[in-house]
Amino acid sequence: MTHSSPIDSSQNSNCPWRGGVANRSRAITELAIRNIGVIDQAVLPLGPGFNVITGETGAGKTMVLTGLNLLSGARADADLVRHGAERLAVSASVSFHERSEGSLADLISEHSPEIEDGSLLLQRSISREGKGKAVVGSDPTTVSVLSAFAAEFFAIHGQGTNHRILDHGYQLQLLDRTSEKATEAHRVYSLKLEEWRTRSRELKEFEKALKDKDREIASLTKFLSDLDKVKPLADEWEEINQRIRRLDSVEDLRLAFSGAVSALDDENEGAIIRSVSALRSLEAFKESDDAFRDYISRLRAARIELQEIAAELSGELATLEVEPGELDRLRERLAALKHFLQRYRTEVDSDLSDPDAMRSLIAMGEERRILLRSLQQGDDQIEILRTEVERSLRELTQSANELTNQRRIAASDLSTRVNVELAGLGLDRSRFSIELKTGTEFTSSGADAVEFLFTAHDQGKPLPLSKGASGGELSRVMLAIELALAEHREVGTLVFDEIDAGIGGEAGLIIGERLARLAKHFQIIVITHLAQVAVWAERHFRIEKEANDQIVLSSVTEVHGDQRVIEIARMLSGQSDSDVAQKHARELLKHANV
Repeated sequence: MTHSSPIDSSQNSNCPWRGGVANRSRAITELAIRNIGVIDQAVLPLGPGFNVITGETGAGKTMVLTGLNLLSGARADADLVRHGAERLAVSASVSFHERSEGSLADLISEHSPEIEDGSLLLQRSISREGKGKAVVGSDPTTVSVLSAFAAEFFAIHGQGTNHRILDHGYQLQLLDRTSEKATEAHRVYSLKLEEWRTRSRELKEFEKALKDKDREIASLTKFLSDLDKVKPLADEWEEINQRIRRLDSVEDLRLAFSGAVSALDDENEGAIIRSVSALRSLEAFKESDDAFRDYISRLRAARIELQEIAAELSGELATLEVEPGELDRLRERLAALKHFLQRYRTEVDSDLSDPDAMRSLIAMGEERRILLRSLQQGDDQIEILRTEVERSLRELTQSANELTNQRRIAASDLSTRVNVELAGLGLDRSRFSIELKTGTEFTSSGADAVEFLFTAHDQGKPLPLSKGASGGELSRVMLAIELALAEHREVGTLVFDEIDAGIGGEAGLIIGERLARLAKHFQIIVITHLAQVAVWAERHFRIEKEANDQIVLSSVTEVHGDQRVIEIARMLSGQSDSDVAQKHARELLKHANV
C-alpha cells in the first residue's frame, strides 16, 4: 500500500508499540518528507526493529537520509527543493517514555515542547529562497535546538562515515565515546589546559611589559584615564542608539499627529467644520426628500466620528512630549563613546558595528588595571606568575597522563568488542587494534595520537585502516565499530546508509543477520541496494520513480508478500519478473524467516 499524509500534521501517529523497542523507549514512529529531491510527498510509518528502504538508482533513497540529516541540523540548501516546488519539508514523530531522564529531560524542561501521549513532533522546512523554519512540538525554534532534540532519538551512519573513520581526530572521538572515565578525564584535562594557557599568556604578557616598563605604564595609564573619563556602561552604546532612533521616530510621529489634528480640527479649513457646513446646506431640504434625511444622518455620524478621531489624536500627541534637550544630550554622549571606541577599537580587533566592542574594552580595562598594579609592584609579581605557570603545568601533565591511561583501557576494551563483532560479520580471522602514541605537545584533544589498525589475517601485520582494509572490509569494520559503540548510545534509532558498500551477497547475508539481531535492542533503519541485507527487515519500503512531462517524481510504498518478492528479485538481478530471481528471492526471505 502507498502511504501519504499532510506533512505539517500535528496529529500523533497511532502507535501501539510506542515504547516497545526492546530495552529502548525512544523511536521514530513516522517520517514524512515533501519536495526533497525527486520525492513529491512520502510518509513512512516506521515500526520497531528492522526497517529497510530500497529502490533503483536515482529513485531517491538517499532523500530519506537527507530529511533525517536536515532534522539533525544539516545546512539549509535551497537546491534540495524539488523542481517546480516552492518549499521542502520533513517531519518525524518520535516516541519516548515521558519520564525520561538525562539530557532529554533537560531539553524538555528548558524548552517545554508540546508532548502528547509520549509523542513529539520534529519539523523543518526550507524555501527555494533558502529561508528555513524549525519546529519542536508545535513551537518554532532554532535549528540548533531542533538538532539537539533529534540527537536524543536517532544517530546516522551515512556514506561519509567510512571516510571519516580514516581521520585520526575522528578515531580519537570514537575512542573517548566508549568510556565515561575517559570522557571525564578529558573534561578535567580541558580545564587544566585552559588554566595553563591562561597563566602562560599572563606571564608572557607581563614579561613583555617589563621590557619597556615605563612606556607600558604610560600607555596603560592613558587608556585607563580615557576609560574613567568616559565611564562607559556595558550596554550603553546599544541603548543610546536605540533611544535616539526612538526619539527620532517620536518627532516624526508628533509631526504626523499634529498635521492630522490640524487637518481635522482647523477652525477654518478643517474636515469637521466642513462637515458642519455641508449639514447646514442640506438641513433646509430634509423635509422634502427622504434621501436628504439619509445624507444628513450620515453626515452627522461622520462629524461625530471625525470629532472622536481628532480627540484621540490630540491625546496621543500629548503623550509624545520629549524632555527638552534629551536628544542633544544623548547625541553628545554617543559622540563621546564613539570617539573612545574609534580610538581604541583596534585593541579588541572590532569595529563600530560590533555590539560587543564596548563590552570588550570595559573588560580590558579591568585586566589593564591589574596589569598596571602588577607593573607598579615590581619584580615580585613575575616570580608569582612563574610559580603559577609551573603549578598549572604539573597539574596539566597529571591530567594528561590520566587521560592517556583511561584511553589505553578504553582502546583495549573497544578492540576486543570490535573483534567480536568482526567475527560475527564473517571476518573471524581479521584483527582490529588501536595504537596510542603519547607525545609532548598538549593539544585540545590531549597529548595522544591514535591510529586504528587492521589486518585481514591473524598472522598479518596490522596496518592503518586506509592501507590494511579493502572497501568491503572497511564497511564491515565501520559497522563493527558502530555495533561495539551501540551500548554507549542513548538514542533508540540507528540509521545506516549504504553500510553494505563494496560487499557481496554472502557477506550481505551476514551483515543483514547482525543488523536483525541489533534490531532487537534498537530501531534500525537501513538504506541499501543489497537484497541479502533487505530480506532480514521486518518492514520493507520501496521507493519508485515515475517520469511525467519530463519531471521525475518518486513515491514510497510499503511492500509485502509477492510485491516484496518482486522487489527483492529486482535487487538480485535487475529483472523483477524473472522466475529465477523470484525463486531466489523467496529462498532468501525464507532463510531470513521473514
